[in-house]
Amino acid sequence: MLKDIDAAKKAGTPPSKDELNLLGNVGIKLKDTDLYLQAIEELVRYYPSEDYWFDLLNRTRGKKTYAPRLDLDMARLKAVAAPSKMEPEDYVEQAELAVLGGFFTEGKIAMDKAYPGAIPAGKDKAAIQKIRDNANKGAADDAKNIDSGVAAAQKSKDGVGLVNLGYNFITLGQFDKGIDLMKQGIAKGVSKNPEDAKLRLGYALALAGKKDESVKLLETITGNDGRGDLARYWIMYQNKPAAAAK
Repeated sequence: MLKDIDAAKKAGTPPSKDELNLLGNVGIKLKDTDLYLQAIEELVRYYPSEDYWFDLLNRTRGKKTYAPRLDLDMARLKAVAAPSKMEPEDYVEQAELAVLGGFFTEGKIAMDKAYPGAIPAGKDKAAIQKIRDNANKGAADDAKNIDSGVAAAQKSKDGVGLVNLGYNFITLGQFDKGIDLMKQGIAKGVSKNPEDAKLRLGYALALAGKKDESVKLLETITGNDGRGDLARYWIMYQNKPAAAAK
């Protein structure tokens, strides 16, 4: 089956959907996670659906080599590629991670999607309300004061502040300004996990509709901790077939 799939890809022909599904079933029966992930990734590449995307991203997060520092990056792609599969708890997780990272507008947007109205009663209501309150307060502050943070970030020796500030502008819909600041930060140098910053610029470019530049950058990003997977998945998302074969 793997030989047939490889031959089809080399010939420029999409592998059979039935064959890919069968390969995935073989992976499940053999308890071969890598084989199953290979099958589901090919299904996402050639026959994308929100079900396949949701499965792929959740299972990638379960890989032994996956680094939890990429959880917010994973949540961002999941919200874009499989929005109809997102449950309130998925958005709450994204909101919590965003608030912890200082991305308050992103957190507010995610919380508003999780609970457009009041948070229902339950054991987690107080904790969820705290996330919402922090997101709302931070988002309101950013709306008023975000521009004042640019000069301070530019004076910093490490470019991570510019990268994060730039992504905050992305969440506000100010793509050109956000991308420019992220590029400034990367050019200055990010001391910790610099390739993560490039990944985030790569998908910021994707969100801005700058596909060619995005793909070119994402193709340079590697890592077996989930970062390389995310870069490849964002390329797949942008290259999705106009109409998947039946």
